[in-house]
Formats: sequence, structure tokens, C-alpha cells
Amino acid sequence: MAPIVRRAVPADSGALTRLRLDFVSASHPDRPIPDDFVDATRRFFGTHLAGSSPIAFWVAEEQGRIIAHAALILFQKLPNLQNPGGLEGYVSNVLTLAAHRRRGIAAGLLDAVKADARERGIGRLWLFTSEDGEPLYARAGFERAANDAPMMELMLSGC
Repeated sequence: MAPIVRRAVPADSGALTRLRLDFVSASHPDRPIPDDFVDATRRFFGTHLAGSSPIAFWVAEEQGRIIAHAALILFQKLPNLQNPGGLEGYVSNVLTLAAHRRRGIAAGLLDAVKADARERGIGRLWLFTSEDGEPLYARAGFERAANDAPMMELMLSGC
């Protein structure tokens, strides 16, 4: 049976928190996950699934268990020549549990994200990808950004 792809609801908060914590633990196996990070993650999903939020989540569910998820974070930017409306979406946290990969589940999540973005009038979707993820996103229509500008950041927390 194919997984059901649907918009996440408040009742999914616990499962999404566990998936996020498992992902972070696997990505940083040499670092313990501090309690304040666990608490912040739990609050994050509780808050953003409970009401209106600039972040939307989708899940893939199989036999009542969430096996994959994706997020779309909305940004209102100034109008520009490529996107006159200025509304953009950052696709983030596309994750499928290892045992369920290579079955088209992430592609189904991306289809749902793209459909929602079109309904909302979002003019541009963007994301960061690993080498392993690039073929998935290319099949979904994403292309390398033309500007290839170097990214810079300023961390304002923990200073």
C-alpha cells in the first residue's frame, strides 16, 4: 500500500519531534543532544502546527506511522524581475526514514509542496541539497541557482 501524503496536523507534533531529534542525532553522532534543544524542538512543532504559521509541514504516513516529512517556509521579499509578487518558499527538512527510501515518497511530498506553493501564488521555491539529494530535486524540476552567489551568515544567538 502506498503511503498517504497529507498536511501535518497538531496531533503529529510528537512524531515530527522524534523524527527531527533522530535526524539531528544521526547527523551529529559525536554530539549529545541537550535537553534545551529537545524542549525547543517540541515547542517549535507544537507552536507551528497549532495555528497560523509561515511554516507548513507535510507528512507521509504508512499504516498509521509517519515515515517522511517536508516543510515549506514562506518568505515575503521585495518584488523583483524574476518574481514580481516577491513571495518565496524555502523547502526544508525533506526526510524519509532509511527503511522507506527509494520508493518515491520524497517525490510525493515535493509534489504536495509544489501544489500548495502554486495555490498560494508563491513565485519561487528554493532549497539547499546534499549531493545525494540533488537527483531527487532535479527530477522535481529544481535547477542549480543561476546566481551562484556565495552565502554569508551572521549568528546572533550564542554570542
